[in-house]
Amino acid sequence: MRQLHFILIGLGGAVGAVVRFGICDIVADHVLAVIICNIVGSFVLACANILSHKFYPELRSMVAAGFCGGISIFASFSQDSVEMLRSGEFVLFAINVIANFAICLLAVYAAYGIVRFFNEFFKLAAAEAREEEIREKKS
Repeated sequence: MRQLHFILIGLGGAVGAVVRFGICDIVADHVLAVIICNIVGSFVLACANILSHKFYPELRSMVAAGFCGGISIFASFSQDSVEMLRSGEFVLFAINVIANFAICLLAVYAAYGIVRFFNEFFKLAAAEAREEEIREKKS
């Protein structure tokens, strides 16, 4: 079973890396592409953590360690930031750091709200379906 866990993490990482490559290919500006990848990674990781009790541990690892590890590119963010400082682009450096940290934190916060909303929505829908089933059995 442990080998399957590693395989799933590797598959998740492969998907995350392909998504990252796609984003970097579509978005012309490298710094913006890195920000987008980090936001997506932060959001997905938060969703995986919030919903972790509903998944098998292997699936959570596939998403959290695999996919998020493949898409989030903190090393690129760090390298880009140092290059901006070294070349004297202090405003761009500040925007880059603020965008990567603040927006990623907002993405995590948004994930909590969105997951809670859908969780309540599906609980309500399930309750209505059960009530309908009970009514049908009574008739």
